[in-house]
Amino acid sequence: QQASGSSWQPDTYHPCADNLVKTIRELAPQAKIVVQETWSYTPWDGRLKKWGIDQNEMYERLHAAYGDLAKQYGFEIIPTGTAVQLWRKELPVRYAEDSFGGDVVGSAKFTKDEKTGKVTHKGDVFHMNASGNHLQALVWTAKLFGVDVTKCTYEPKGLDKDKLPLMRKVAMEAVRK
Repeated sequence: QQASGSSWQPDTYHPCADNLVKTIRELAPQAKIVVQETWSYTPWDGRLKKWGIDQNEMYERLHAAYGDLAKQYGFEIIPTGTAVQLWRKELPVRYAEDSFGGDVVGSAKFTKDEKTGKVTHKGDVFHMNASGNHLQALVWTAKLFGVDVTKCTYEPKGLDKDKLPLMRKVAMEAVRK
């Protein structure tokens, strides 16, 4: 995968991806190369504003960049970023001033200053949380092993059991696209 903060910029894939693919094909010509698609960040990641894009534009650009790379080299994509976007739409995720609104990305703690009323966060606003880790595992399992994860009965401790069927559905939908 490309570093997620650069994944929406197609020019950052080269020449490193070219060199990596060349090396893999030289040293392990029998290897099947797959690339994991990263995901867009939550609205609280200040880099989005700095880059002049929003969460959806980040996804659209990274999705296109991974697609171009895969097409160039003829390899497949593990569509984790697509699964995250589908999750955000299907749930739907509703961000609030002090909440990730059910997103599978982000695990920061929100605090509200009693004097100013300003809400701030401390922690991670761009990596997967526990639910995201499970969604990602479902996508990898479906893609790499051809398993229909909608039939998965595993229920990780600490996750909302009512949301697991949707998570399985979204993972399969992303892989089938």
